Amino acid sequence: MACEIVQCVADEGGPTVLDKGLFSYQAPPGWTVPEMNLAHPVAVGPMKDGFAPNIHVDIKPNAKPMKEFVADNLSAVRAAFPNYKLVDQRPFFTAAGLDGSRVMITDTVGRFHLQQIFYFFDGGSNQVLVISASCLAADGVREAPIFDASIKTFSLE
Repeated sequence: MACEIVQCVADEGGPTVLDKGLFSYQAPPGWTVPEMNLAHPVAVGPMKDGFAPNIHVDIKPNAKPMKEFVADNLSAVRAAFPNYKLVDQRPFFTAAGLDGSRVMITDTVGRFHLQQIFYFFDGGSNQVLVISASCLAADGVREAPIFDASIKTFSLE
């Protein structure tokens, strides 16, 4: 699956992440979208204490109601990460009118204590778009509104 990255020059935002035919969103200012051998582009922020905040989109097959899909994902995270803590769960809407769910957790991955926000949107055709936005937990209060602003620009192509 090919993806295209377009540098935004019309405003002071970050690069526009475009996965042609699937989705687009505005990455946070100062972030980059490095070439990586992944199915979908990843936006990466400045490295701090050995970790770079990032936003990653994954497309998962799904035939269940969205609420059940989100609950199943949280169960899988709970099983995989014993230090997992649910911080917040609520509806989330994009400027393009996508209606989804936003789930914030903290967990430990390797040596990093992280705050992760998962955004879930119906992608049609029995698919769910799962956007994960990760940062060091110590930076979570500052990064969460930046993540939300970026994902607010998310749209399906």
